[in-house]
Amino acid sequence: MSVPTIAVVYSYPPFLSLLHEVLTDEGYRTLLLGFADAQGIASHSPAPDCIVLDEWIDAPEDGWGLLLRLRADDRTRDIPAILYANNTEPARDKALALRVTQCTILDKSFVIDDLLTVIETILGPSPVARQKRADDRVPQRIPFSPRYDTKYAAADETERAAANDNDGEESSANENGISAY
Repeated sequence: MSVPTIAVVYSYPPFLSLLHEVLTDEGYRTLLLGFADAQGIASHSPAPDCIVLDEWIDAPEDGWGLLLRLRADDRTRDIPAILYANNTEPARDKALALRVTQCTILDKSFVIDDLLTVIETILGPSPVARQKRADDRVPQRIPFSPRYDTKYAAADETERAAANDNDGEESSANENGISAY
């Protein structure tokens, strides 16, 4: 399975660096773009599997304008997008009014785990999560421990010997009803 590429469109370099670090730690490839670079996102090869962008990139509504251009282009129409907004309710209403499809609206004050959850919902488990799940399915081999095995083998042998010593002997009960062999 190929490694998914996530395009992140934003004009603030520290934020781009943060998302790059988080997403690459999860095993994704990143394509970091400023607003001007994002205009040609359709020409990137391979096309990103998901786009993360802000509704306000360089100016109000930049994100919406870019998203509408992406949806109008046949090459990028079906790429899922995550748009983070200061106020999610009006943003959701706007997405419905503009008939923007495959767009998840995320509150701008999101926690990184929220973003990763949305990405996992869209793309499936991250490459790191897939590998961890595969590793968890591999049965763990219990190493041989001579000390452990010898100790319990000796105890088993003692129990077997005691049982064999009592074979054929009758038990008698004392006055308290306790049987003795």
